[in-house]
Amino acid sequence: MKTNFSRRRFRNNILMLTGICVLTGCYAATNIGNKDIYYTPSEETLALGEELYVKYCIQCHGEGLKGDGPDAGLQEKPPADLTEKGVHLTQTSIKGVLDYPHYSHEAIQDKIKYGNSVMPPLKDILSNADIEAITQYISITVRADG
Repeated sequence: MKTNFSRRRFRNNILMLTGICVLTGCYAATNIGNKDIYYTPSEETLALGEELYVKYCIQCHGEGLKGDGPDAGLQEKPPADLTEKGVHLTQTSIKGVLDYPHYSHEAIQDKIKYGNSVMPPLKDILSNADIEAITQYISITVRADG
């Protein structure tokens, strides 16, 4: 009897894990590369994003987003090159990790909001709409150049 119970429990666990994987994969797949969410900002959003990038980001990240702005050399760590390909990880809407050629939408927003050891957090200065505008500007600029 114990063997049948263990096999049944094992089978049920496998079925449950398979179901979770299928459902999670379907949820993530609908958001990966969804151009309506990430890559179709309005002209107004892009203009605002560029204006805010110039005001808050260009000093370190530079005009071409390569981390070579006038203040880049003053940092203890060089600012991120937002155009660099092939070394970054992206987080999907479910925070799964996939290879991706540029910083993800979510990663850019997280860095703008919360900063890191070198970059100051801007969540108390910028609204969510402002952060979205900067993110869209960076995403569009990187994809246009890449």
